[in-house]
Amino acid sequence: MFLGLRAWGQAPYLTITVGTIELLPNQAGQVVELWIENSDRQDFQAKGMNLRMQIDDGKGGGNAPVFEAVEAVLGTPWESVSPGVKPAVTDPEYRDVRLLTDPFDDHQVGVLPAGSLTRLATVTLDTTGLNGGTWSFRLAGMSQANGDLYPGSTDYAAVGGLQVHSTVINGQLTVVPEPETWALIGSLSLLAWAIARRKR
Repeated sequence: MFLGLRAWGQAPYLTITVGTIELLPNQAGQVVELWIENSDRQDFQAKGMNLRMQIDDGKGGGNAPVFEAVEAVLGTPWESVSPGVKPAVTDPEYRDVRLLTDPFDDHQVGVLPAGSLTRLATVTLDTTGLNGGTWSFRLAGMSQANGDLYPGSTDYAAVGGLQVHSTVINGQLTVVPEPETWALIGSLSLLAWAIARRKR
């Protein structure tokens, strides 16, 4: 939670759509970009951001992709204002990156231009040991009551001290076997079918 904020609300014109993100099996260093849309007619000026991301329930255990790194400054609206960065939580399947500019300097703001699609963050994921599967990938709606590791959602501190939530459409990560893997699976299935038929 941001310090010194007066209230919080929803900013329906800010939308993060995660979608289905396809990853290669058994491979580290897979880079994914997340984007945020400002459909308003005015620029959105932010003094800070809590970027919260969770894979499945966030508890780890070696059966889901894991975070290697999160870059929320370079290539984003925060790059030009040099915010303070605090990696609040860095569990394998959960990230909470907090950015905050000087609250007393009104020129220090991260700007999401009106009518724009802007890079939110660049995320590097690792699927080592995974050959297939699908997992939830959420930036909002985490709750310990529902079995998640940490509660919360991605939110912003706007100019004037208002904490706002964007509309987040959560998505999923899918590890897709490579074509040669599918070919091998198909061959093994055909062999199993032939053996079963011969036994009959």
